[in-house]
Amino acid sequence: MVAARTLRVPGDLLDQPVYSHCRLAQGCVVSYASQRGMTAQRVLVTELLVVHVRRGLKRLHSCHDLDARDVPAGQLVVIPPGLCFMSELVEGKGVSFTDYSSTVIALSGDFLADSSLEPQHQPRQAGGAPEGPPDGLPVGPWAPLVVEPQPYLDSVLRTLPTKLASAPDDRLLELQLRELLITLEHSSAAPLLARVAREVRSDADARLRSVVTRHRGAPIQLDEMATLCGRSLSSFKRDFQRLFGTSPGRWQQDMRLEHAAALLRRRAHNVTQVASMAGFGDPSSFIRAFRAKYGITPKQLQLHGA
Repeated sequence: MVAARTLRVPGDLLDQPVYSHCRLAQGCVVSYASQRGMTAQRVLVTELLVVHVRRGLKRLHSCHDLDARDVPAGQLVVIPPGLCFMSELVEGKGVSFTDYSSTVIALSGDFLADSSLEPQHQPRQAGGAPEGPPDGLPVGPWAPLVVEPQPYLDSVLRTLPTKLASAPDDRLLELQLRELLITLEHSSAAPLLARVAREVRSDADARLRSVVTRHRGAPIQLDEMATLCGRSLSSFKRDFQRLFGTSPGRWQQDMRLEHAAALLRRRAHNVTQVASMAGFGDPSSFIRAFRAKYGITPKQLQLHGA
């Protein structure tokens, strides 16, 4: 089961006095720990995250079908801004620890935009309703990336908690964040960081198009997309209507129904599960909307195809 409340990271972690943290213009560092672990949690990542698992195990779940990928202690995962699902394990199959702990580093958009990161793909001109990603990547949220271990990168990450607790000057921590970013530029995370940097550097309309396109079909709320675009909900709705000629609510429901239809054809989940994965609050509203769009019930499509 996925926890109903959405955790906003890094904001909600910074609001918890039990976690050691430091906030700078370039980003923040949080020394995070839990003795209970947690079930699958809906998370809105508002700044690019670098998570170094120190104890326990982090489990990353797909936005669409909750297939899981495990990140054990000692490994690093880079999580781009957007919607994702994750959990933490203290005990489980192959896992037995007294607690879960990690270092969570959030790199601000302005920090990435001012970096030397460059995208590998040139953006295409966008026009009309969002149909595909601007850089040729698969439609959908940018997936978290587990980075291959590297001795120098590992050294930088292992020393951060100590420096967080003892640094006499924020300038030293700023240098650490710059060192981390430069090190990541020479890792497998470089293309993902470059995409995030390009999105932040782009003009307001291009950024909206990018955020909307990569969350096509994802169970994300409109206010969450507005946050990722750096807009208020009202300005997001107004600009979406201007750019795409339809309301974001109507467009989003169409995308969710198309995604639900694809899931039903796979026959791997029941109707209630598909409703949840497509972002509908309850199965009955999903069934009504589905019948209105396709003229048949979700169960009929699942059984007989179309």
